[in-house]
Amino acid sequence: MKKFILLILIGLSSALAQPNLQQPIASDDTAHFDIKPKQSINHLAPIALSKNTDSLTEESRQQAIGITDSDIEKSLITQNWNKLSKDLIIYRKQEQHDAILADFAEAGMWQGKRQPQKAIRLYEKILAKHPDYDFVRLAYAQSLFDDKRYHDADNAFVKINKSKLHPQTAHLVSQYQQAIKRKYKIKIDGGLSYESNDNVNNAATSPTLLVGGLTFKKDEDSRPQKAKGVNYELSINKLLPVYQHHHAEIGAGISGIHYFDQSQYNEEQLRLSVGYVNQNKQHTWKIKPYWEKSWYAEKPYNYTIGLQGQYQYDPSDYWQLRLSGDYAKIKHNQFSDFDTHRSQANITLLYQQPSYYLYSGIGKRKDNAVSPAWDNRRYSFLFGGQYTGQHIGIQTSGSIAKRQFDEKHDYANKRRKDTEYQLRIGLFNPQWTIYDITPIFNWQYNKTDSNIPDLYSKSKQTFFMSFDKHW
Repeated sequence: MKKFILLILIGLSSALAQPNLQQPIASDDTAHFDIKPKQSINHLAPIALSKNTDSLTEESRQQAIGITDSDIEKSLITQNWNKLSKDLIIYRKQEQHDAILADFAEAGMWQGKRQPQKAIRLYEKILAKHPDYDFVRLAYAQSLFDDKRYHDADNAFVKINKSKLHPQTAHLVSQYQQAIKRKYKIKIDGGLSYESNDNVNNAATSPTLLVGGLTFKKDEDSRPQKAKGVNYELSINKLLPVYQHHHAEIGAGISGIHYFDQSQYNEEQLRLSVGYVNQNKQHTWKIKPYWEKSWYAEKPYNYTIGLQGQYQYDPSDYWQLRLSGDYAKIKHNQFSDFDTHRSQANITLLYQQPSYYLYSGIGKRKDNAVSPAWDNRRYSFLFGGQYTGQHIGIQTSGSIAKRQFDEKHDYANKRRKDTEYQLRIGLFNPQWTIYDITPIFNWQYNKTDSNIPDLYSKSKQTFFMSFDKHW
């Protein structure tokens, strides 16, 4: 049975080398082996063929000659899943066949087809009869990890006797165990940026205001104000195993911005959350209640109680589809007319490669306020991506949104309609990294075109340098 160790090495190497930007182990750390298929030691006696042999199909030839162990091994090593699937049907019908090899090869096929749950059942079938087969347990543990049953995978890896493994295989096992520890450790994310904002008060750019046929000139405080400040954020999250694919997740975070010369526009937020996560190879479900408290100008401004839901589908290592929804109740400390029930939903599609990723999506948000004058609907289209080269990297994100209010505006006597634009571009050098911190130079542009321009048409540019750190 030691011949299966060779196949395990292939499986571990190919799994860890998949071009998934979220893989916990970099492909540079994987080992590569020069594999040569072994000759079969269980050939069946050849069967004499008729004169019509040349007209037989390949499948007929195989049925006549028989499928050997080496045929199964070769298809598994070369990951020729279509051929392996057909060969296994014939192979299992043969009187002299290795049942363990058949189950092991089929499990490898399902693993290669991104269906580790089917592979897990076959590995468990083998281990139920042969619990001492470490080479099967090794593949079993890898499938559990691939299916995001990290706690179960860790238990399987612990049962393996590493002293009997090839040093390179033992090293790969250690990499998996370290990756599992990273999944369940407390994750701390932090960010800091210095920014220059030319419209910190989000004021309309028009210098005048038309009311009832009369034109009024705005005072300086009502015009766009400039400010410089520091934007910061810090979050702590932890994933807790419950049972198989089921997990709990807790989190806390603070964020805000402090302006050096315009402290009346300072903002701070505190957020707490606890939720449920169900995840496997292709599907992830999350339900997360949360509470958020906000301060403005260093005074309590509002608090939010909400519920977030998210579904993520990963059909391959390159594509990802995400659907998310949020329902929140926002209550203000002083301005009760602004108290709002907010619901929103988003759909985002992501395509990723080792050096870049691209995404786009659509969203809808509905606000129902205490005062009907603030009821509105917002439809948005968003896009973005990132490219990382050897000496240069670029990030971009943007959105275009249409926002329409349900009631007529008190001053303009018509429904307010806004078109909102946002674009951000960030530049960085991957070589300029210290302690896993890479500075990013950012430019962001925001613009709103409104059918009530004197009050709501505005634009602003923000330049900032950001520093992000993940522990």
